[in-house]
Amino acid sequence: MPNLEKPIVSVAQALAYHQELTRLAPNVRFLMSLYLHPDVTTDEIELAAKTNIIFGVKLYPAGVTTNSQHGVRDIKEYYPVFAAMQKILEHVSTKDGVDAVKQCGPNVRGTITAHHLWGTIEDAERDVFNFCKPIMKTSDDRLALIRAAIDGSSKFFFGSDSAPHPIQSKTEKGRAAAGCFTQPWCTSLVIGAFERAMSLGWIRKDVPQEAIEGFLSHYGRIFYKIAQPDQKPTSKRSIRLERKGERIPKSTKSSDGTIEVVPFRRDEEVMTLTWLN
Repeated sequence: MPNLEKPIVSVAQALAYHQELTRLAPNVRFLMSLYLHPDVTTDEIELAAKTNIIFGVKLYPAGVTTNSQHGVRDIKEYYPVFAAMQKILEHVSTKDGVDAVKQCGPNVRGTITAHHLWGTIEDAERDVFNFCKPIMKTSDDRLALIRAAIDGSSKFFFGSDSAPHPIQSKTEKGRAAAGCFTQPWCTSLVIGAFERAMSLGWIRKDVPQEAIEGFLSHYGRIFYKIAQPDQKPTSKRSIRLERKGERIPKSTKSSDGTIEVVPFRRDEEVMTLTWLN
């Protein structure tokens, strides 16, 4: 995500940040993005497209989420930049958003988070650790998201939007940071949300495995041109999810103990994920 305290608005900044992240996690492939800003010109986007490291530009409406004070105030200013780009509606949270993505052409997609598949605005109101932006909406909106995630159309794919805010920033009176921490358990949370929807009769019980794999793994890779639509996965690794009584911890701390984060759905049972091969 490019919305750091000093936003990532240039190719040089993004490449330097990528180098830092790769040093910390050398086995992860980081797909970098720029923060839409007047400094992000069409020339800068053309340069970014040649890097094979920067895959997108993220639009933050000014003042609506974390570190968005440098975001967009007049969208018309960016029409020339948009002209040559594919578009994605990040973290769709409403039925209207789902319908809008479906009605747009093939160059428009949407992402859906694990926490929006689980929660509603009532959950956010009673627990600050469920508070996120875009905020969770109604049960009808949640149902639309679940159905969109399994429809197999490739119009929607998973985007975690996991935000490990320190406990102090989530509990500060009147200034709670927006975001849910899901990353270590996000796959299990997504599958768990689908299972719950099946058990409650919200969706059919014969959801094709290909649709679930597409949502979690394939559709996003195709959108960002990491894979071709007819290309088989290059990795032979797979995962197994099992019920072993694992519970999401009530909190987790950094290795030096200085930062404590409370996860989404803390102390709830979750399937254990194991990498195979």
